[in-house]
Formats: sequence, structure tokens, C-alpha cells
Amino acid sequence: MKIEPHEARDVTFGQYAVIAAALVACVIAAFIVSYGLERALLQGFARADAGRALVPAVLPPEPRLEPDNSGELASLRAHEDDLLSRYRWVDRRRGLARIPLSRAIDLALARGFATKPLGRRP
Repeated sequence: MKIEPHEARDVTFGQYAVIAAALVACVIAAFIVSYGLERALLQGFARADAGRALVPAVLPPEPRLEPDNSGELASLRAHEDDLLSRYRWVDRRRGLARIPLSRAIDLALARGFATKPLGRRP
């Protein structure tokens, strides 16, 4: 009985090389197609945008987006901090005043909170 080192039906090195070359060719073809498609689409978008004005003739309705609102945000935060940290009259005639938030918390904790007595529910 003769023992062969491998089966005769195995794929040969030449067949492996053909499969590897086909895979490399598919990858290269996909790259070329996608690159060409990207270039064509970008040129089309550039041509479409070339006719548009950078600033619209008619402004969109309010509220509009702001390009840089950091200054407005800083002034808003400063105003809020001022409201939360200073004493001020709201209505002197009626005796309404604004007090700092930290002081209001201290007073609320010192006085306690009104609670309902615990009882049975109907």
C-alpha cells in the first residue's frame, strides 16, 4: 500500500496565487471607483454651491443662530450670580426683598419645613 503525503485534490500554489491576485484586483478596483465617485460628487457640489450667495438675501425668522455667543453668555451668568448673591428690594412698599440663596437655605433649614401630619389615607 502506497501512502501519499497529501491528497491529490488540494489547491495548488498557483490557484492560491490566482485567488490572491483576484482579491487584490477587487480592492484596487473598489478604491478607484470610490475615489472617482468622490471626485465627481465633490465637483458637482462645488458647482451647485458656486451660484449661491454666502449671505442670504432674506434673513430667517427669529430665533437665529449666533456665531459666537460667549459674551452674551458671560453677561447672563454675571446677572444670574448677582441675583443669587446680593440683597435687594423687589417691592419696598409691600416689604418684598431678595436675599442671597445661601442665606435663604440657612433660614429654611433653621425654621424647618411645614409638613402634613401622617395619618391614614382614605
